[in-house]
Amino acid sequence: MKDIVQMIIKIDELSLSYSQISDVSALAMLTNLTELDLYSNDISDVSALAMLTNLDELHLSENQISDVSALAKLTNLTRLDLSENQISDVSTLAHLTNLTELELHVNYINDVAALAKLTNLTKLWLSGNQISDVAALVKLTNLTSLYLGDNQISDVSALAKLTNLTELSLDYIQISDVSALAKLTNLTDLDLRSNQISDVSVLAKLTNLTRLVLSENQISDVSALAKLTNLTWLFLEDNQISDVSALAKLTNLIWLGLNDNQISDVSALAKLTNLIWLDLHYNQISDVAALAKLTNLIWLDLSSNPIAQSDMAWLQQQLPNCRIRF
Repeated sequence: MKDIVQMIIKIDELSLSYSQISDVSALAMLTNLTELDLYSNDISDVSALAMLTNLDELHLSENQISDVSALAKLTNLTRLDLSENQISDVSTLAHLTNLTELELHVNYINDVAALAKLTNLTKLWLSGNQISDVAALVKLTNLTSLYLGDNQISDVSALAKLTNLTELSLDYIQISDVSALAKLTNLTDLDLRSNQISDVSVLAKLTNLTRLVLSENQISDVSALAKLTNLTWLFLEDNQISDVSALAKLTNLIWLGLNDNQISDVSALAKLTNLIWLDLHYNQISDVAALAKLTNLIWLDLSSNPIAQSDMAWLQQQLPNCRIRF
């Protein structure tokens, strides 16, 4: 038995996710642990984990944790996941200066000032909180990925200094001015879904973008997007777009969402021959001849458009490998 206990004490990785655990006090003796996964349990008290000072990775998402002060002693942590808990105060996390990845999405956080000290962070998840001021994040210049969606942010100007960002999510925050983002020229992935954006001209400078999400905004003019020739994924659903001619230059697109707009002429899309997925439902399209050139399509949604039955049948013949929804 003694040998078994010694073996257990020496383990350095442990995963106990989905185990209905509420008490973690027994783990305090596992001081050799470098990686611990306690994802999706019933844990509220993490004080016993303060003894595990060799931890490099700690995953505590989907629990019932509100007090994270005990974790301040785990200064060797480089990755910490506290998403989907009941945390409002993150001030004690300021001690974890070796962190490179921190997940705090879906909590009750409104003050992120303490995170300014975590200057080694490269990835930070803060979506689904109560944050209104992101000025403190300006010091996190090593960030490459930042997720701030579903908060109460109205001013994103401070983010202009985070020039190393390659991924940025600002969805569901009701911003209208995105001019500050023009300086983030290293971005490859930008999510601005469900805001109040009407002017996208400043995004023309983000020529490294490969994925851009602008769904559920107030956009009518997409001409500026013609310069984003590296785009492979573009989402423009639920806007006020009628003219898509500028999109003809985006020949690297494989995925394009244009449903719920005011489009009647799709002839410009004929040049997007790399498309495999195209959504055009809920528009005003009657002439589908141009779409016959998109022979790489495997999915095409044309439902809720005024298309004649005969044209539907013709297009299906032209695109035999494509599943078309009329």
